Amino acid sequence: MKLISTTLSNGNQGHIAEALKSVVDHVDLCLVIDTGICDGTLKTANEVAKNKLKMVPFKWVNDFAAARNFALAEARKLGADFALTLDCDERIFGDFASTRMMLDKHQKVDCFVATAHDLVYCKERIIRTSSTGRWTGATHEYFECGTVQVESTVPLVFFEIPKSELQLKLKYQRDLELLKLQCRVSPKVARWPLLLASTLYEMGQKHEALLTFENTLSISTEPEEKAWISCRSASICEEFGEFDRALNFCLIGMRFFPNMPELFCLAGAICLRLQRLEDATSWGRMATTLGIISGRDVLRHRQGSRKIEAYFEDPFKLLAICYQKLGDVDNQKRSLELFERAKLARLKAAQSQLAEQPTLSN
Repeated sequence: MKLISTTLSNGNQGHIAEALKSVVDHVDLCLVIDTGICDGTLKTANEVAKNKLKMVPFKWVNDFAAARNFALAEARKLGADFALTLDCDERIFGDFASTRMMLDKHQKVDCFVATAHDLVYCKERIIRTSSTGRWTGATHEYFECGTVQVESTVPLVFFEIPKSELQLKLKYQRDLELLKLQCRVSPKVARWPLLLASTLYEMGQKHEALLTFENTLSISTEPEEKAWISCRSASICEEFGEFDRALNFCLIGMRFFPNMPELFCLAGAICLRLQRLEDATSWGRMATTLGIISGRDVLRHRQGSRKIEAYFEDPFKLLAICYQKLGDVDNQKRSLELFERAKLARLKAAQSQLAEQPTLSN
C-alpha cells in the first residue's frame, strides 16, 4: 500500500518543515503543490523530505477544492493508494501503523477522518485515490464521497498552529466572499450558510449571523446539524438578552438531536440568569447524563463541531452554582469535586494527544 502526503503551499517557509517532519517517516512520498511559492519553502521542504519530496505547480484559482482535487489526481499519478492531506500549519501524529492496517482492512471506505488534538472537531484526513468522490467548496472544503460507507475514524490526531489576529482577519474576509458565492451556487446546501453565519459572527456581525443561522435551519436536513444551528442561534440570543427566544432555540435543537449536552448546558445557564434555579438544576442534571464523566459519553457519536467543555466540566459548574444559590451545601461540594475531576480529564485527554507530538516549535 502506498501512502502519499499532499500539501498545498503558496509560501510557508516558517511552517512547512515541522509539518513534513510530522509525517515524513510514515509516508512513502511527500507531495507539495506549489500554488505560488516565492520564498524558500521548497528548499526547506527538500531538506526535510529529501528523496521523498515531489513538487508539482498549480495555478491558484481561489478555490481550495480545485487545488485539493488536483493534488489527489497527482498523488494517483505517483502510484498512491491513499492521499494524506497535510496543510503547512498542521502537524499530524498518532498510530500510523494501525492507521495503515485500517486503510487496508476497510476496502469500502473512501474517506478517513482524524480528530483535532483538543477534541473540538474532526476533519477529512486520508482519501482513497481511486474514489469517485471529490473535494467540494472554494473554502471550508469537504470531501464528497462516492461510496455508501463514506468515512471511518483513524487513530491520528492533528494540531493546527494558531493564526495571528491579522491572519484571522484576512481569513474571515476571504471566506466571507467565497462563502457568499458558494451560497448562491448551492442554495439548498446548508453547509455554506452555516459557515457563512459562523464567519459573520467571528467578524462581529452578530445580528446578520443570527438571521443567517435562522434561515439555514429551514434548509438543513441533518438532525445533528439542525441541533448545532439551534445551539448557535440560542447562544447569540442569550448574548442579546433575548432569553425566551434563546430557550426556544434550545428546545428546537433538542427535538432534532437530543444527544447534544451543549443545548442542555445552555438552557441551564439561561434559566440560571433568569433565577429559575430548579429549572437550571434540572437542565444541568440532564447534561451530565450525556457527558463523559458520569454519563453515556455521546461524544463518540458526534460528527460535527462541538463545545468540548459541555462533555466534561460545564454541567458540574452549572450545578455547583445552582446548589450554592439553593443553599444545598452537600450537592454543591459534590458538584465542585466532579467539576475539577471532569476538567482534569479534559485537559489530560488533550495533553495525551499532544504528548506524542515530536515538536510544536513553530
